[in-house]
Amino acid sequence: MHPWHDAKVVSRALTATGLDHLVVKVPLALAAAYKTAGQYTRLMVQGKVAGLYALAGAPGHDIFEYLVKNDGAAVSSLHAEADVKISEPMGPGFPLEGFEKRPLWLLGTGSGLGPLRAVVHALLEKPARPGKVTLIYGARTPEHVPFGDEFADWKKRGLDVRITLSQAATAWQGLRGYVQAHLSEVGQGDGIVFLCGQKHMVEEASQLLARAGVGKDRVFLNV
Repeated sequence: MHPWHDAKVVSRALTATGLDHLVVKVPLALAAAYKTAGQYTRLMVQGKVAGLYALAGAPGHDIFEYLVKNDGAAVSSLHAEADVKISEPMGPGFPLEGFEKRPLWLLGTGSGLGPLRAVVHALLEKPARPGKVTLIYGARTPEHVPFGDEFADWKKRGLDVRITLSQAATAWQGLRGYVQAHLSEVGQGDGIVFLCGQKHMVEEASQLLARAGVGKDRVFLNV
């Protein structure tokens, strides 16, 4: 059983339609337990376990960040200065070591951008990796895309950021449709894939990648 740690909310702010960026100050012992981007914790709000939430920032900091749905659940009640209990991080996370020279594909939808953002932040805190990093993120509209204000910096620092919209307006000049419709390049070469998002996207993308010859040893989930 993972022990609970007392923590305090620093801020909570809307980052996209239906999604909030939750920032929590945590004790150093808890911060030290976070080892790998992609891990998740349990949150306890007012004595009730609120569920599992993936961390959205890189390890090594006394701030835990989350991308949470603003859906009326217990976590939605948290505000600045609110007390919250957090378990130690769980799960394997995403393997960032050993694949530095190979292309890395980050495929996500919805709140799945949270743990993928943790991967990006962890990578940006290290020396530049030789292998190219590409993010393909799917949402309904531009308003449903979280952390959009960070993308310019990510691109400036070498990441290929591709946003695909399923309900794009006529004026949208980016990709259209679901993430699964844009995997042709992923099957080429020896790239590594990190998947995170809605269940149907993960399942369908996994099947399409398998058909394209991408072995299970190259596709990773954070659970």
